[in-house]
Amino acid sequence: MKDWVQIIIGLLVLGITLFLLGKYSPLQMLNWFTAIIGIVVGTAALMYTCVNWGKYLGHTL
Repeated sequence: MKDWVQIIIGLLVLGITLFLLGKYSPLQMLNWFTAIIGIVVGTAALMYTCVNWGKYLGHTL
């Protein structure tokens, strides 16, 4: 349950950061494209990290 909360918080922070970067930049369309890629990559990275931590903690405990 805790991992999902961290993922959601991470995505919110990432999304807000990328949205603000996109909002205050002249290249609006490019930034939306970058924001979508960033969110996808960020989600994948967070999930990968959580899975690895889960395996690591599973072996340790």
